[in-house]
Amino acid sequence: MPEPRVQRSRGVTLAVVWALLFGSFGCQSERHGATPAPRANVVWIVLDAAGASHFGLYGYARPTTPSIDRLGGESAVFERAYAQYPSTVSSTGSFLTGRYPHEALTGNKVTAPTIATYLRAEGFRTAAFSENPWVAPTFGFAQGFDEFQSMSAPEGSVTDRRDSAATINRSIEWIEVNADAPFMLYVHIFPPHAPYDPPSPFEGNFRAPELRPQWPMLEVALGQRRVGAADLQLLSKLSTGEADLRTLAVTESDIELAKASYDENLAYADHQVGRLLEAMRELDLLERSVIIVTADHGEAFGEHAQIFHGSSLYAEQIHVPLVIRLPKSAGTLPGRWPTVVELVDIVPTLLDLQGIRVPDLDGQSLLPLIESRGEPPDEIARSWLYARDLAAVQLRDAKLITDGSRAQRFDLREDPLETNNLAGANAPSLEHLLVSITSGDGEPLTEHAVDIDESTKAELEALGYVVGDP
Repeated sequence: MPEPRVQRSRGVTLAVVWALLFGSFGCQSERHGATPAPRANVVWIVLDAAGASHFGLYGYARPTTPSIDRLGGESAVFERAYAQYPSTVSSTGSFLTGRYPHEALTGNKVTAPTIATYLRAEGFRTAAFSENPWVAPTFGFAQGFDEFQSMSAPEGSVTDRRDSAATINRSIEWIEVNADAPFMLYVHIFPPHAPYDPPSPFEGNFRAPELRPQWPMLEVALGQRRVGAADLQLLSKLSTGEADLRTLAVTESDIELAKASYDENLAYADHQVGRLLEAMRELDLLERSVIIVTADHGEAFGEHAQIFHGSSLYAEQIHVPLVIRLPKSAGTLPGRWPTVVELVDIVPTLLDLQGIRVPDLDGQSLLPLIESRGEPPDEIARSWLYARDLAAVQLRDAKLITDGSRAQRFDLREDPLETNNLAGANAPSLEHLLVSITSGDGEPLTEHAVDIDESTKAELEALGYVVGDP
């Protein structure tokens, strides 16, 4: 089969952007010298709301992710991977299709073909097990999957916390049944997303026993009570910027308690990932499979006066882990890359590995980067937040964010935490350039609601989602 090459379009010349900021960089290179691993199985694991900065392999001090850290030692680890959206449905719809949100979805529904569509056409058996009620057939995510199972909370659950152990059990059972043919399995685990209430022995491992929530909303986040109407109103205000931590009675101890509990929930999710990986080893499938671990978005804990997610395009909400373990037949070695990449790059990478050509995707294959261990042809990640009319461009040493009326610019070499805005109060030329390269044509981006039945709406709200902005 001819060597595939996936191209991405550019709204404006990126050299112009770089020159405007801190320098220049090279043009996109041709796909070169890949060694495809045809018909390698695919196991794609997503941890919901898992920010990269909370993972051990990204330098976090707490032992939150020992299983994924070990996997990272055998894998390609991308240190600067960015989600295209800071909440679930638009981000997941984007990375499962290899297209930016406004190309992948119509409103809250995925309308572009998913990776499962392409692989099933090549004879793969495909299945998905999702604990997030947004990632469900109602919203178009079942495209291409022979089996798509939404994993509900156990009967009688007070906070609707998902049983990730049951999800992994079901995933392992499916693998055992389908191991005689090439397969793709997508597993979307809800932790570390709130409620941050992991089961024993993870609960209490990191939080100080004397800490008690002072902020009422934190009781919901910790799974101590159900979401109420007032909580949903507050969450809506947080996501739209009408409220932030500067206007709420949130203490430093509240933030520390939330972060420690989140870390415990992440450790629980990591344990379940480890169980799935161990099953793959025992079934002798690891060296015949591509393993991907990533997240749909991150989570804020006081940075930029924000908490949770879906409210900004700062790094804490869009910088995510990306670990890709390739089979030995791919001829590559483990490594780490400090390269700006996007989650839309995953689908082109998988297609490249399988020798499948799909033109006009927004992502680009990461195989040339992995194989050459050199710099990528371009380093740019784009993100959006429609509810606040935000768009962002992440470059190697700089970041731009605009809400259509003003811009923010950060020098990431001097300011990696994005705290010092270098843009003037009025920078129309910069804003115009930013909108042009994020939308492709400078036109405003809009979304349209998808009808949601009452039971799905109730399930989403019980988990703290403001329906209409997933």
